Amino acid sequence: MGRDAQMSEITAGDTKLCKTTFNVLGICCPSEVSLIERLLQPLSGVERISVNVPSKTVTVLHDPSLIQPAQIVRALNQARLDASVRVVGQLKSGRKWPSPYTLASGVCLIIALFHYLYHPLRWVALGAIAVGILPIMQRSFLAIRNFMLDINVLMLIAVVGTIGLGDYLEGGTIVFLFTLAEWLESRSSDKARAEISSVMNLASQTAVIEESGEKISVKDVAINTVLSVKAGEVIPLDGIVVSGSSSVDESSLTGESLPVQKEVEANVWAGTMNLTGYLSVKTVALAEESTMARMAKLVEEAQSQRSSTEEFVQKFAKYYTPVIVLAAIAMTLAPLIDRSLGFRKWVYKALVVLVTACPCALVISTPVATACGLAHAAKTGLLIKGGRYLEALGKLKAIAFDKTGTLTEGIFRVVDVKFVESETIDEEKWLSWIASLESRSSHPMSVAIVSYCRQKGLEPSAEVKDFDILEGEGICGVVDNHKVYIGNVRLSNRLGWTEYVPDTWDIRGATVGYFGTEEKFVGAFSVADSSRPEAAEALDNLKIIICFIKKTGGIYTFILIFSHTSSQQSFKRLGACQ
Repeated sequence: MGRDAQMSEITAGDTKLCKTTFNVLGICCPSEVSLIERLLQPLSGVERISVNVPSKTVTVLHDPSLIQPAQIVRALNQARLDASVRVVGQLKSGRKWPSPYTLASGVCLIIALFHYLYHPLRWVALGAIAVGILPIMQRSFLAIRNFMLDINVLMLIAVVGTIGLGDYLEGGTIVFLFTLAEWLESRSSDKARAEISSVMNLASQTAVIEESGEKISVKDVAINTVLSVKAGEVIPLDGIVVSGSSSVDESSLTGESLPVQKEVEANVWAGTMNLTGYLSVKTVALAEESTMARMAKLVEEAQSQRSSTEEFVQKFAKYYTPVIVLAAIAMTLAPLIDRSLGFRKWVYKALVVLVTACPCALVISTPVATACGLAHAAKTGLLIKGGRYLEALGKLKAIAFDKTGTLTEGIFRVVDVKFVESETIDEEKWLSWIASLESRSSHPMSVAIVSYCRQKGLEPSAEVKDFDILEGEGICGVVDNHKVYIGNVRLSNRLGWTEYVPDTWDIRGATVGYFGTEEKFVGAFSVADSSRPEAAEALDNLKIIICFIKKTGGIYTFILIFSHTSSQQSFKRLGACQ
């Protein structure tokens, strides 16, 4: 089927099974799920079938020695489901315009509307029925043959009833509006699938070979190929940095706004942005196995995880359609029981019930909305496991936000530095030691501290020995034969520094750091990270949205801060409760 066909092998005991994904554009609503299962399950070699209505795909686990993908496509197309083997990275859409049947039916219907001026034109409405009803009849007979009652059967009964009553214009209107609604529904599903496909488009579709400078499609890049990635370019494939250094924006994958520094032997991922430097990247995965491709696959799989609402609607529709047919039959028979009832009037009412009580829009609305929500979330770097979890967002009572880089700019600046014994301490020497240690740290605040020291003409020392990260406390290391500690209040408490912090100190800022030696507390610094201009508005909008969904007031927002009390007070101004 070609190297790009979406197929994968799975070993089950001694048998090698193949998982193949098919585009099935003939899926218009979940009622086709049962039809597809009844068509494929009797086929020899078919082990498991999974139908994804919003993306209009069918995934089949089968034994390739017994049945080939082409045979599965043939079985689906015998039911006029417009099936084909799915190709990786290719989005196959439905019709951009309504079918010729729909257009011809619409033209005939418009002509028939003029029968009020010229009565014989009413017969043109029969033409509207004749040209548009063929697809409905084909699907109806197929459903009946498989002992199913679906929307096509309901519409066919309604049209036949209008012809029997002589209301040809009514019948033509039903045929035209139904086929038009199917096309509109198909366009909605196409948009949902386009959202999913756009997740894949976050990654570059071309790559530059470093050795030759040739630009080729990412599909043609083999593993262990060295690629050239310049500043401002999207990294095309997962790989390892073999030369160069740069900061990389990984927000498309992680949602984290702060860039990550990448050095030699660091891992980089497809779809992330190289910001500042030149990188040579050796690929470790093919395009269809990249992080971005796996993310798109997860999004599609998440759509098959039905929410509670979807499950209820599916069960409801299963019994709802037969009940509607029985109700229509009962209304038709009512005049035979009670002679005072007008036969034509009650048959007409029964036809109205068949048309207006159609469950198709009901059962398709939830999966399409879920598909769009999951895909849109993925584009912002947020993966949701399925519709059940997306639906749970409507029940939120509290949300906790990380402060740094989420509600703040993530760009720190040193506000103040204080020493306990400023008259006897060599401040420049200590600032140099602090800069030396912080230059080895990856914490976002370290850049601000090193920059502050450099502004004062103090460069970090290259001689730092025994550098260590103290989990949850800070860092330490030996500089100029002195073991220096820098950390938060936990470190200060453990080393007994807290009692030496003067009560008169008014340390302003978001985060406070303490420094000294194991025997002596030397001083403290404060580092500020200003809130994003849009943070307060975002929190307010979030409360409005959640309250609208829940129809009740009351959602608490929390900001996760481990810092000075003044920082906590300043962030309460954003509108967070705690």
